[in-house]
Amino acid sequence: MQYCYVENGEIKQWLPRRPKEFKNASGLQHSSDNELREKGLYPVIEIKPNINRLTHQYGIRTNTVNATNVSITWAINPLDQSDIDLRIAAKKAEHINAIKLAAKNRILAFIPDWKQSNYNARMNELNKKKALHLQDPINNPDWDAQDQSDADNMQLVWDAAKAIRIKSDVLELAIDGYDATQLSAFNAADDSHWN
Repeated sequence: MQYCYVENGEIKQWLPRRPKEFKNASGLQHSSDNELREKGLYPVIEIKPNINRLTHQYGIRTNTVNATNVSITWAINPLDQSDIDLRIAAKKAEHINAIKLAAKNRILAFIPDWKQSNYNARMNELNKKKALHLQDPINNPDWDAQDQSDADNMQLVWDAAKAIRIKSDVLELAIDGYDATQLSAFNAADDSHWN
């Protein structure tokens, strides 16, 4: 908590730290709040309401000396529509990038790049093998149950990755229709968006 020095109801100096943290001969670190006030040292209470930074900004602050503290109250000012539009466009772009990153991280969590490369190589091998087998099963009898199992398992993994990509596309489209309140509350990493 910040303190300030008050004399005759007027703020004379803002203190860089609490008197209770002073470690010197003054003995202020042992003083009660009432004893500090008797010496003119008042705690500062800041009243800074939450705002939607896409539509509003903090304005002038007012300092008021009260009986037991100094209060700082911030004014809230609406932004011009052109500023709101710019901020909303920037926030949408930020969220779209965050969605892409969240999708990438979710996919890489179960199929990292090295595994994707291995799957691509194996799937190419299987596709070639299956094509040869279908063209001439007698001379190319190599396609077996293990090959089919490998292909099916890899397809399941690719389908899961595609589902995340589709969800990413849907979220990106939804962002475009969000208003300032929805944009401020949106978090691309929230699991509820990906279920």
